[in-house]
Amino acid sequence: MSDVDFVRIQFDATQRLKLKFRHKDLRDAVLESGKAIGELYSDPFGGWPFLLKYAMRAYDLKVTTDKASEYIEIWVRQPDPNTNEKRTLDQLGQVLLEALNVSGFVSIKADEQSEAEAEGNATPEAVTR
Repeated sequence: MSDVDFVRIQFDATQRLKLKFRHKDLRDAVLESGKAIGELYSDPFGGWPFLLKYAMRAYDLKVTTDKASEYIEIWVRQPDPNTNEKRTLDQLGQVLLEALNVSGFVSIKADEQSEAEAEGNATPEAVTR
């Protein structure tokens, strides 16, 4: 197991940020949104802004839910600053997934979610550790 408990993310050429989930961040995301962690992860529009907001909070960034949505917009609309290639919403989901998993508090497997969604059972559950 790695000692790294954060994931780096770069939205534009000027900011390279760290995403880190502490227990209180995950708790507050659940309380504010009214959704479980698995539900937050499976919802790019109603869940990811909360996850992004609280993952950035560990590094004292005062990010609102609206600002987190703006970061998501930047991710999708602007090319990767390192490769100049278009980025997808799915790629951002992979970054959030990695940040959730390295936190050590939850374990979500993307493969299992894809199978459940294909079968029409799109309710991924987070496994707490």
